[in-house]
Amino acid sequence: MAGDSVKIRITGDDSPFRKTLSGIGSATKTALKGVTMATAALSAAWSAVGLVGVQYNSQIEKLQTSFKVMTGSAEKAVNMTERLRDIAAKTPFGLEGLASTTQLLMNYGFEADRAIDEMMMLGDISQGNAEKMNSIAMGYAQMSSLGKVNLQDIKQMINGGFNPLQEISERTGESMESLYERISKGKMAVDEITESMKHA
Repeated sequence: MAGDSVKIRITGDDSPFRKTLSGIGSATKTALKGVTMATAALSAAWSAVGLVGVQYNSQIEKLQTSFKVMTGSAEKAVNMTERLRDIAAKTPFGLEGLASTTQLLMNYGFEADRAIDEMMMLGDISQGNAEKMNSIAMGYAQMSSLGKVNLQDIKQMINGGFNPLQEISERTGESMESLYERISKGKMAVDEITESMKHA
């Protein structure tokens, strides 16, 4: 018996153990996949934020360049852009809409500071609607440039949601018929329209 070897065979059911190991492996893979997806999503989000930041900076540079050309002063251009940014932060209007209306007024001869002041008044009248503000601004800018009030410009303002004649009539008691007659005869001053806008 001295030279004989003894072999012992142990058998058992290890399937629960294997299932547990398999489950741990699957859970680990799922967790790693989730982490990878979350990392990718976070990376995409930061990329989007970066892109928006680049686009915004590009917009600011374009505005400053445009205002520099219009005013002839880089310092004035920076000040105007900063002022418009502050207004945009406090109102429903976007920077682009505010700048567009300001530039429109400047193209019709308004000086920079006055253009921004008038734009703010127009913004109040239009009640936060950029499209209406631009329409009112167009009518007002055209009559201001010509130095006289005409019916076409009044209609432009009315299309934007503001009827200066109605405001003048209610405030002064002058009839609409009389106001239209004065316009047709060229006897209405632009200052009257400006005053109606201030009251509105």
